[in-house]
Amino acid sequence: SAVSNSSDPIEKRRLAFKLHTLGLGDTDDKAELKRYVEGWNVTNRSACFLSHCKKEAAAEARLMKLELVRAMRCEDTAVFLDSDNLLHLRELKSHVVNSDCVVLLLTETVLSRPWCLAELATAAEHQVPVIVVRVINASVSDPSSIKDNLNDLPQYLNSVNPSGIKTLAEEGFDVETIGSVIGTHLEST
Repeated sequence: SAVSNSSDPIEKRRLAFKLHTLGLGDTDDKAELKRYVEGWNVTNRSACFLSHCKKEAAAEARLMKLELVRAMRCEDTAVFLDSDNLLHLRELKSHVVNSDCVVLLLTETVLSRPWCLAELATAAEHQVPVIVVRVINASVSDPSSIKDNLNDLPQYLNSVNPSGIKTLAEEGFDVETIGSVIGTHLEST
């Protein structure tokens, strides 16, 4: 389709509209136009990927998903929540890469969870923007604690979740550098 050849979202919308009004648009052009008219323009498989520690923010993640789907007027599957959309744990990284952004629900121990760290590192590696949302009922007193924990991630993991180091290593992440990679990416998004 002519619309899918353009990388500029505004130009895609204009072209899809022109082709549709002239009766020249194909089904892909019509689908592209429909995405702009009916709701959020999801450019990947998911509009966002909700990264969270289940023990601390499962309910908040569920509520956020429901509100995002409602506010963006998108399909339920456009907001990735592992308990709804994940079949195999090893697919997490693929879901991150195929999301428009990652929403990190900041709680006290979210940065001690190896799979959350893997999600953030994958976002950094593939330039997927990360939005940090502080969960109010969490005991995180200051969002700047993210930087402190990431600056010395091996020490932090040793004190909070030593098995997380092994999990990250098994997934191919260097525990010595992953904290700075994530920290740099969070500062840039």
